[in-house]
Amino acid sequence: MSQSLIERMKQERIFTLTYNDIEFIVEMPSVEYILTGLQKEEQLNSIDEARRFVKGWKNATEDKFVTDGDPNVEVEYSPELFDLYISDNIQLGALVVQETTQKLIEKQNRFADLGKPLPLSSQTKKSQKSTTKK
Repeated sequence: MSQSLIERMKQERIFTLTYNDIEFIVEMPSVEYILTGLQKEEQLNSIDEARRFVKGWKNATEDKFVTDGDPNVEVEYSPELFDLYISDNIQLGALVVQETTQKLIEKQNRFADLGKPLPLSSQTKKSQKSTTKK
């Protein structure tokens, strides 16, 4: 498989979401991840999901994080800082999950419009076989 196709497929999973004037870089999970998660009894909450999906940010300045922050000082992304930020901005978690779900539905619909079903993973196929045998 060509590297450019792999890169394009990876890039197709990435989108940005603006919240509090910060652009969050979000990587959608695979359909396999979602289906596997639905089969598990333990469900993650939206904040945990956002922690997994958000991979960076743009336009983040100090004033977005602390009251005496400088609006001219850019803040570099780190998972630890994002963890602190989202724990004080919990509505961002729900927004990330909502937008991610919408993007996945749009992607699935594009494949359906092209007459191509989304490919099932081998694990999902096994799960389907086991449920039909019962």
